[in-house]
Amino acid sequence: MSTDIWVWISSILSLCIFSFLWKDSIAYRMAQNVFLGIGAGHGLAIAFRSLRNSLFYPLFQEGRLTLLIPLVLVVLLYTKLMPKVEYLSRISLAFPIGLGAGIILRSTISGQLFPQVAATMLPLNSINNIIIVVGTFCVTYYFLFTVKPKKNAEAVGKIGIYLMMVTFGLSFATSVAANTAIYLGFLQNIFGTWLGIIK
Repeated sequence: MSTDIWVWISSILSLCIFSFLWKDSIAYRMAQNVFLGIGAGHGLAIAFRSLRNSLFYPLFQEGRLTLLIPLVLVVLLYTKLMPKVEYLSRISLAFPIGLGAGIILRSTISGQLFPQVAATMLPLNSINNIIIVVGTFCVTYYFLFTVKPKKNAEAVGKIGIYLMMVTFGLSFATSVAANTAIYLGFLQNIFGTWLGIIK
């Protein structure tokens, strides 16, 4: 059995979290509140350190006046709490939303759309390539052709549905496998590191 106090704390809190599988208990709520409190405190400390190192020190010690712009934008965000000047907060919101939309649009087109299209343009010289091309066409057909298809084209949409079901099933199986590995690590921590029953 372990003599490390942190192993005891982590194991007991883990068991408290797993007690929710039986019912909503005081132990579960205590562990949940501890987790949320530590997370909030850690996040606050990280935010304060980021402001200190990235804003206050460069602004007041190095005299980098350009940092007044983000400081003003942050202050304007708090006008959301004052109804009379609430509209000023929209200025601060417009910058990150516009910037984020531009970055996401560019990265989506160049990083996902074009590579996916290029990856589909395969020579039909193997069964794998044929499955990829036909599967992509069927799934795209199911999503894009919103008008009622003719009877001889309904099969294409059904193939697309079946392919998506297979894909979602594989994704779910991957998620279950990953969670199973995490659960096995939990059991190893409880019965091995903490109790010393298994090695």
